[in-house]
Amino acid sequence: MRNVKQLPQARFNAYVNWIRSPAVDFVSEELTWYSDEEERVIGVVLRDIIDNDFVYVVLGRDEGGVFRCVDSQASLRSFGMARSRLKQKLQELSFTGKTIFAQGDRDSKGVDLFTPVVPDGKLSPLFKHVATHSTFQSARKILMEMMRSFNDIDEISCSSFKQRIRCSGLGVLFVCIFAGGASIFR
Repeated sequence: MRNVKQLPQARFNAYVNWIRSPAVDFVSEELTWYSDEEERVIGVVLRDIIDNDFVYVVLGRDEGGVFRCVDSQASLRSFGMARSRLKQKLQELSFTGKTIFAQGDRDSKGVDLFTPVVPDGKLSPLFKHVATHSTFQSARKILMEMMRSFNDIDEISCSSFKQRIRCSGLGVLFVCIFAGGASIFR
């Protein structure tokens, strides 16, 4: 199908691990992952392990940039049917050109870890390197994806956290933790 591609599981996980319910593993098994060419909409085919039928779920970015369910269908009798309908829905949504699938319940865009909040002279040289060097581009993308779903409920703890990351070596450690899986975005 035009405009639909298979997505590696690791890349799908990089988009959704931060929002996926742990309960999903108890009731279903993920089988295959797809997206449109620009990865504006992504999807998964699952086997319902209780009923032994199939489900597809399509996710698009909400107002805060977090991937959330925009379409799904359950109780499909075969893997092939679920995969075909997922690809058809991804193609349909891709052709709309939409990039935001409003859910109406988010007032936050998450946390931006890489925009300085202190004067340049106070920034850690290690943070500057991680925030700008191409070597860390993939790790930055994973962190940005993860932090989109973070809601700072009091704007105090997060502000302090961001300042500590940017003014000390803590930010480098944080990025290096994710660097091992960062090849997903290369």
